[in-house]
Amino acid sequence: MLLPFLLALEAAWLMVLSYIIWRIRKSQMQLFSSSGKQNVEEILNQILQNEDGRHQQWQRLHDQLTRLQEHSQYHLQKIGIVHFNPFGRVGNEQSFVIALLDELNNGLVMNFIYTHEGVRVYTKKIKQGNGLEYELSGEEKTAIAQVQEKR
Repeated sequence: MLLPFLLALEAAWLMVLSYIIWRIRKSQMQLFSSSGKQNVEEILNQILQNEDGRHQQWQRLHDQLTRLQEHSQYHLQKIGIVHFNPFGRVGNEQSFVIALLDELNNGLVMNFIYTHEGVRVYTKKIKQGNGLEYELSGEEKTAIAQVQEKR
């Protein structure tokens, strides 16, 4: 009486195991056919090679980004404009100063002074927010202070 029950249980267990093996074998065949490889070792080696290539590519991108960040601090990125009247109460504020600075506050200021005879343009080099060769006017200092406040 117990023997037929055990045989039925064994047959059921064999069917479950057969189904599991069939599913694993089907997945394995799909893997092999899609990768074009013959065994799992070749597939794993291919995955490791791809991962190594991606890591090298990531490292190159990281190095390139670091270089770009280092170089970008020397690009002109701060701009300030101050309008002023160089002649007191006569005329209006047509004259202006433009400050163009990089991240380290180096760059130049351009002073555009409008007169009845024409426009005069003066430039001064700036190093760390101060005039390099010439003393800065009040308007030029204001334009530099304006861009330094932005960052």
